[in-house]
Amino acid sequence: LVASNYHVREFSSTRSNDEDCVLLEVDDCFATITLNRPKVHNAMSETVISSLHNRLKEVSELVKAENKSSIRALFLKSNGKNFSAGADLEYMKRLGEYPQEKNFEDAMQLSSMFNSLATLRIPTVALVQGAAYGGALG
Repeated sequence: LVASNYHVREFSSTRSNDEDCVLLEVDDCFATITLNRPKVHNAMSETVISSLHNRLKEVSELVKAENKSSIRALFLKSNGKNFSAGADLEYMKRLGEYPQEKNFEDAMQLSSMFNSLATLRIPTVALVQGAAYGGALG
């Protein structure tokens, strides 16, 4: 495909400012999800996990709503020097203070996010630069 054939669609979503840590861009053939916390090497916090899960749901809905040949693949990338440092240490400290039920709920949310990625109807291509640790390895 020639670059001039691409048309980036405006994609509106109801997102709070906190959810700007995971960006979604959709063009004619591809969806791109970008981890956007470069100052902390795109470490995974509860907000990142929730936002990433929401973006994956949005891509899944687009794939279901449009002709299957329209969006052909998902690119998963990040801004900054490293793809992801894995779990955010502040987030891990908070988890250590939570009761067992809350930790179980958190683990289920992470599992659900990874399941959304694994069951997406289109191929996912990870564009990894620099380090990728822990949960970033999926």
